[in-house]
Amino acid sequence: MRGSVLPIRRAAAAGRPRAERREAPASERVLLFEVGEERFAVPVGFLREVVLAEGIVGAAGREFQVLVHREIPLPALDLGALFGYGPCRRDGEARVLVGEDAGRAFGLLVDRVGDVVEASPLDFLQMPAEASTLPAACFRGGWCRQGRLVLVLDPAGLALLEGMEQAEAAAPASGRGAGVP
Repeated sequence: MRGSVLPIRRAAAAGRPRAERREAPASERVLLFEVGEERFAVPVGFLREVVLAEGIVGAAGREFQVLVHREIPLPALDLGALFGYGPCRRDGEARVLVGEDAGRAFGLLVDRVGDVVEASPLDFLQMPAEASTLPAACFRGGWCRQGRLVLVLDPAGLALLEGMEQAEAAAPASGRGAGVP
């Protein structure tokens, strides 16, 4: 790990300025994915599994969906609908990122999954408050990777979105297709 050198004056021998080393924050691994031809990322620590989108039940186009995963219904966010790109595809490339944060297990429906890469939080730019209608807590920031903007999502903020409880309540008590709207 590289440290940054910050010049700090100290009472040192011969009165010379001394530099104090401070460790830079560690990089973290993020999973890249696409929604509506835009690039996003989520910290790998959130993820439990990446599964096919075939477990999503209910009408396409709604932001809050239900994922039946291992016969357990979980709320799922259709990120295409959430960000205004239209519903995420449900074809062979579409996936659901299943994870847990803020004490809640849920899925993120995405169009296409990319690579796991290292990213330094120091490189994330803060999102302007007016950049999205979603709460700022849903974003870790923007990150420039290979000349393209990548929005790094914060699963803890997504878990607290209004509507997540309704998606949980709409989930069938057991199994596939038990009256999900």
